[in-house]
Amino acid sequence: MKGIIFKLFEEYAEEVLGRDILAEAKRRCGLERTIFLATGSYPDEQLPSLIKAAADITGRSADDILYECGRYAIKPLSEIYSPFFKVKSAKEFLKNIDRVHTSMTRTLPGATPPRFTYEEPSERELVIFYRSPRKLCTFAKGLIAGVADYFHERIAVEERRCMKRGHPACELHLTFG
Repeated sequence: MKGIIFKLFEEYAEEVLGRDILAEAKRRCGLERTIFLATGSYPDEQLPSLIKAAADITGRSADDILYECGRYAIKPLSEIYSPFFKVKSAKEFLKNIDRVHTSMTRTLPGATPPRFTYEEPSERELVIFYRSPRKLCTFAKGLIAGVADYFHERIAVEERRCMKRGHPACELHLTFG
């Protein structure tokens, strides 16, 4: 997994959960001396381990932390990748997320970003199909909430299928407005 997601988790954990929680989570995972670099590559299992450790320490669920981290991540991502955010609406941004992931990781050797495909049943709806062996669909739902915040829009999300329940992709039905 590319380091940007680890950097985003560290930033979120430091600001929202607290520096001590982050330090203890890294210690529990044997990563106290690890300095995550945005362009680095790290074993996929390290992120869920860090999130589980933070959940255990705080008494919160790992899914809550992962969702909150995704929601938080949009602000720093909008600063780092500002050209991708120069669109008129959350829906327009989300319809381009597969292209954005491909562009963002093109120069990162070994990157295997999640893949997104879409259906657009109506002007107010978008169905996003999320595929990734990492199954970070909760993070993706948090990112959608962050996109809604960024564009000052309301997006209702209904997950109809999930890879964690044996489906080949997560199917997220979004309603805008």
